[in-house]
Amino acid sequence: MSAPEELAVDRAYIAETRAHILALRHRIASLKAKMIPVQKRLDSYVYPVLSLPNEIVSEIFGHFIPLYPLCPPLTGLLSPMVLTHICHRWREITLKMPSLWRAIQLEDHCDDDPISEAVECWLSRSRGLPLSISQTSYTKGVADGCVERLVLHSARWEHVQLRLHSRSHLAIVTHAMPLIRQLEIRVVNLKTGVSPPVCYRDMPRLRSVTLWNFDYPAGFLPWSQLTSLTLVCKSFAQCTAILRDTVNLIHCELAIWGDSDRQPDVRLERLQSLVLMPYDTDLLDWMDPEEMSQYLNTLITPALRMLDVPNDLLEPHPIEALSTFVSKAGCRLDSVYITGESSVAKHLYRAAFPSIKRISFDNTKLNYTDLRWA
Repeated sequence: MSAPEELAVDRAYIAETRAHILALRHRIASLKAKMIPVQKRLDSYVYPVLSLPNEIVSEIFGHFIPLYPLCPPLTGLLSPMVLTHICHRWREITLKMPSLWRAIQLEDHCDDDPISEAVECWLSRSRGLPLSISQTSYTKGVADGCVERLVLHSARWEHVQLRLHSRSHLAIVTHAMPLIRQLEIRVVNLKTGVSPPVCYRDMPRLRSVTLWNFDYPAGFLPWSQLTSLTLVCKSFAQCTAILRDTVNLIHCELAIWGDSDRQPDVRLERLQSLVLMPYDTDLLDWMDPEEMSQYLNTLITPALRMLDVPNDLLEPHPIEALSTFVSKAGCRLDSVYITGESSVAKHLYRAAFPSIKRISFDNTKLNYTDLRWA
């Protein structure tokens, strides 16, 4: 092909390409003209959920989290944090709802910067509402940074469950707690037999307490205010020393560890429900059955209606032991729950105690940690 012919072919290709580009431009312009009303229709569309009044949306958000004082996760799909990421309007609504942020569940390694910042964020967003604080991990403790942040808001504490990392934390948490109703404390690294050098006062509303395995000074808590008390991993002698001051107690759980030495009787006039269990079932294998029955007989409970007790604490003569307790306490039981392998047939219990409306048996041999951290 000669040079003039090649030039003619190139010019034709360019002309054809330009015509194609021009046609595409016309088509794009036409599509844009058609797209404008479509986009207007899309822009004008309101999703039904976004048409709800803010008051209704707030009510829905309130049901997204567990019922207070239960705590949602601090982060993740079940946390109210996720609601702040959906759209601008939802974020504004959630940030104006302090009730979404008043129940704080502390997570492992809460001294890490992101978690500490999250705790600070929740404390700020909850504004002046009473707080529920829960640290439920079985293996970790609340680190210094989180404890110090929380203590600044102790005047708002209402329901508190803390697994503290060391003895020093007990000294930190000494501020007034005028709103607190429910308190659980477990100290991870406190040596047995070492008493924390603190006493908690200014707690006029405190009614329910759970205390784990550390020794308390005489005035550690206002015992006479309590209506519910759980003592975990304590010797029976330590339990009875505290129980003598709990004159208004209605519910009591004792997860006992250690000695079975005879103690003076303790009278609990108002106690209606009593749960006795070993902290560790292995302890029952080496304890003298005759001595174990004194746990029950030491407690004089004329108002008792519900008793939950392991069969081992009734041995060697379960029906006689239960009868002695009922007679000495002067109580009229409605319900009795017996756990562990029973050495007496069920019908013999029912024949011996016809006035007890419900006697139930569970062959499972559980200790407190099985129930608490299942």
